[in-house]
Amino acid sequence: MSDLRVGDRAMKIGGSYQATGTIVASFSTRASKPRFVFEFDTPPGLLHIFGPAQLERIVHKPDGIPVSELEGLAP
Repeated sequence: MSDLRVGDRAMKIGGSYQATGTIVASFSTRASKPRFVFEFDTPPGLLHIFGPAQLERIVHKPDGIPVSELEGLAP
């Protein structure tokens, strides 16, 4: 299962657009696949359901600059 959690800031990745927002809910499909309800920053309040491969948690370095989880926290 993905390490995404409700309340995490995340970025929608891949496809024809990228976006930032917040994970506001999570659930499993009847086939036990994880899904996340993503609330977009822009436009505010827009909700969409994504699978874990479509989202990346936003983490911040100690100086507050966001970096992707794939880049890690190494200097």
